[in-house]
Amino acid sequence: MDRTIAAMDASTLRTINMRDRVTAAGGPAEWARQFGGSRWQQPQVSQWISEANPKGIGHRLARDLEAAMGIPSGTLDRPAGESHALGLDVPTLRSAIRLLQLVSEIRGGGPVPAIDAEALAVAYDTIVAEARSLDDSNVLDFMRAFVERLERTGGKDGVTRGPVAGTGKATG
Repeated sequence: MDRTIAAMDASTLRTINMRDRVTAAGGPAEWARQFGGSRWQQPQVSQWISEANPKGIGHRLARDLEAAMGIPSGTLDRPAGESHALGLDVPTLRSAIRLLQLVSEIRGGGPVPAIDAEALAVAYDTIVAEARSLDDSNVLDFMRAFVERLERTGGKDGVTRGPVAGTGKATG
């Protein structure tokens, strides 16, 4: 894969991928006719794919566009032709989590919480798809995006919690 494409942010990739899909559909008017319904018309499609000054395609709009086109969520965020899911190799991630748990036990540290590798991979994909860093100002946006992705995969939040102090009962 070209390093330039690999280093692009999700917004740029979305624009490039929409240009390709609009061209494949026969242009902005035809794309709007096929996929826009009453929601998106030719002028808006033209703004998204403008060479001179494209209107940004945000996370939520990208997911809506993917749903309208019947393509998997996150497709517009990846370089064209990259068919595998974003993110981490789940079996390797499971091994890495187990390694952390074993090292913590050997060193006498506290127990490492059980973390679901699939949920951690979804969390990673969420961060990548948002194309920005998580901080106090956007944590709710990230949480919503994570929960949406997690629900689509049928997963849980990925953490097995220990006992609540003084109760002996686990949470989650």
